[in-house]
Amino acid sequence: MQLKPITAIAVILVASLSIAGCTTSVTNQTISPESTSADMTTKLNNAFTARNFSIVSPFTKATNQYGNVVYTGVVKDGENTLTPYVHNFTIEETKNRSQSISRFDAYVAQALRQGYAQGYNSTGIFYGAIGGYSPNSTRSVGVSINEPDRGLTWPYYSGGNGVSVSNPSYTIVVDYMTKA
Repeated sequence: MQLKPITAIAVILVASLSIAGCTTSVTNQTISPESTSADMTTKLNNAFTARNFSIVSPFTKATNQYGNVVYTGVVKDGENTLTPYVHNFTIEETKNRSQSISRFDAYVAQALRQGYAQGYNSTGIFYGAIGGYSPNSTRSVGVSINEPDRGLTWPYYSGGNGVSVSNPSYTIVVDYMTKA
């Protein structure tokens, strides 16, 4: 086999570097695209504060057993609210529509097992309360699915509420509410 001059030079160069103790290695560096799940803890805390909620426990970020990013935090309705509640939030980013529906159903089943009576249940929105469906329930839960790139909302008995935080993923918002 006859080597072309350029190939022979390359072989000699690599061989001489190896003999001299120099090694070369080529590594494939893959630059991962930015996650669709930007850390939203600061955005969530700021959005709730802007809507006059008090932050009881700031939002934190974790990953659950499904590989989904989950934000949890506790906020309290502001002083301008007639009947204030403490809201224990779980906001789970899901991978697609199908997983959103599956996770929604799991959260609803969990609430029912905990004794929350169903007050309202439609595709993507659930409301339940301990002791029955009433606007004055001491303890209630709301579960909702939010589509990508929409502000986060969650169901209230009184018609819903939300904060101005857009997320590029589907999200499930779970709000366990206790009268303050």
